[in-house]
Amino acid sequence: SRTMTLVDTSGVHEITVNFCACADKPPDTVQLLDLGFYPGSVKRPATAFTFKVLDDLTRHNLECKTNTREYYETLRRATRPAFPRTVPDRYREMMRCSRQWRHLKTLKWQGFGYSPFREPGPGELALFCPACPQVGVNLPDNWQVEAERLPWLFARQLNMDGNFKAEQTHRKYPEDDLPLTCGSLFMCEDTRYNQYVSTAVERPQKATCHDHKAQSQSNTQAKHLTVTSIVAVACARHGCFCPRSCANLQKGERQINMDYILAQALQLTKIPGVSPTVLLYDIVCQYSVHVARRFLENAQYLGLPSPLNLLMGIGLFHVHGHQDSCGPRYSPNYMIGAGQVDGEVIETLWARMNEIAVSCQPIGHGHHTETLDFHMLNSNWQKTIGIVSTLCRKLKRAYKHVRLSAEAFADLNSVATEAQVTNWRKMEKAAAENRTKDVSAMDVYAPIMKKAPTKSEIQRDLSRKEGGGGPIKGSASWLASGIAIQEA
Repeated sequence: SRTMTLVDTSGVHEITVNFCACADKPPDTVQLLDLGFYPGSVKRPATAFTFKVLDDLTRHNLECKTNTREYYETLRRATRPAFPRTVPDRYREMMRCSRQWRHLKTLKWQGFGYSPFREPGPGELALFCPACPQVGVNLPDNWQVEAERLPWLFARQLNMDGNFKAEQTHRKYPEDDLPLTCGSLFMCEDTRYNQYVSTAVERPQKATCHDHKAQSQSNTQAKHLTVTSIVAVACARHGCFCPRSCANLQKGERQINMDYILAQALQLTKIPGVSPTVLLYDIVCQYSVHVARRFLENAQYLGLPSPLNLLMGIGLFHVHGHQDSCGPRYSPNYMIGAGQVDGEVIETLWARMNEIAVSCQPIGHGHHTETLDFHMLNSNWQKTIGIVSTLCRKLKRAYKHVRLSAEAFADLNSVATEAQVTNWRKMEKAAAENRTKDVSAMDVYAPIMKKAPTKSEIQRDLSRKEGGGGPIKGSASWLASGIAIQEA
């Protein structure tokens, strides 16, 4: 017999256990697993956790963002309310087993828990958007014919951004904690990514309208941080994280980091043979200047067989402009086929992720990666089970606003001449055709606004008008002097 500590949702129990002693007996760990207990160690386990308590911890972590320490302390209090400190401390064992449990469950959900077993490939454990077009998932057999006629119907729409709340502090022995996922979910695989970051060439261009130091230099002065933030790519229409397209940052939101996750997202989600891709990024006016050149220069580090084919037909859209010209040049409102899309949908995903970010700061690198991966997987799962009601709600809203837009357009069209309408249609067609070559072609959508006259111009104009025989000569100068005296 052996006295073991068994942890259940009812509390922590010390129980004497008798293992099978037959000659052909299975190992102790297998005997425990057959009874629904997950062993805390491999050789002669002295602690075990019920499957029920590991599932309960997982649910509390996903829904309430409860970390393992808080959950185990709750179990100790439930066991002995007056003397919780006398209950055996199995926090370290529970933390280790919960990580293994989450990974094993993920393998099982994606069909990797059965023989013959093989290691999952890049992003194979991840769920992607159930509504976005995917070959072999939700497209009909003759989808290529429809794609030739309406390519924008099959276009991939991606949203990129960073999260500066997801930090990680320095660990004394970082090599002791390796991730179990290794790029099979949403976080990029470390070896290739770190090699790329150390060898890729960063050539930032001077900002033309705004100095984006808040993004490029955020958290760079925090010496105690190993990870200053994370960046990710998500489906722009429905807000689902893209597989293997999230990465850690060490020096602010640099463009070479964004290049890497964009390349991963295009490789794993882009439909072969469909060129249009819509990219929404809040500083895309600066990011897109040399993106093609960076892709070519760093193709060998990005792992791209044909980088130009990935970038072909990409529409680089701005989310919010810092100048008047940014709106018409980069807004999806003026792009045929782009539709009404939330260019900041990834911020809604970061809002939920930030609830777990605080508890992720002090943990090791491997645990940090697995936690982010699992919560991104849960985010996509929530999108999957709610996609029908979400799309129905959006469809009803779209019907309503299409009617209102049609009425407003009819009112505007009724007061325009036939020559004006013909000219506007020509301008619209030319802008759509020339936009990919020269984004300034979209300036035809910008409102033409005359600058307000200056004070001296108003005074000069009034003086000229009153010279024609007004009641008081020089009244404009007299009024200007009075206003100056009042201001003083």
